Amino acid sequence: MSFSSALILMLLQVGPNPSTGAIQGAPDELLNRPPRTANEIAPPQPTDPLSIWLADCLDLVESDPARAHTKAQIERNQTTGDARVIANHCLGLAATKLSLWDDAIAAFTAARDETPADEPRARARFGIMAKQCRPRKHALG
Repeated sequence: MSFSSALILMLLQVGPNPSTGAIQGAPDELLNRPPRTANEIAPPQPTDPLSIWLADCLDLVESDPARAHTKAQIERNQTTGDARVIANHCLGLAATKLSLWDDAIAAFTAARDETPADEPRARARFGIMAKQCRPRKHALG
């Protein structure tokens, strides 16, 4: 190996010395940027009715799971297709909050079975949710 090749290899391993200012700090655009407004920070709100219903139901699961459970049962019985899958999802989550393991298993299994076959990831998620409820049911029963 020649001396120049070895020197190049050594220089590539060392890199620039950050204390000499070779690597500069954050650019001015980041250091002196104006504060963000609330609209820029807040996540976008859903616009389609199904997403709005799910967001409302999920909020209700946290604040009043019994009411969310009832709301999801009504929605599940009145709808078909994607809306029924979403209702079963919310129903399963509300049932887990209430420790109604049989309801949760049934809701997640129904959501899995009613999810279109071309959505294997969603089907798998619902299947795992149903499976996760079984040990809790057996541990308490």
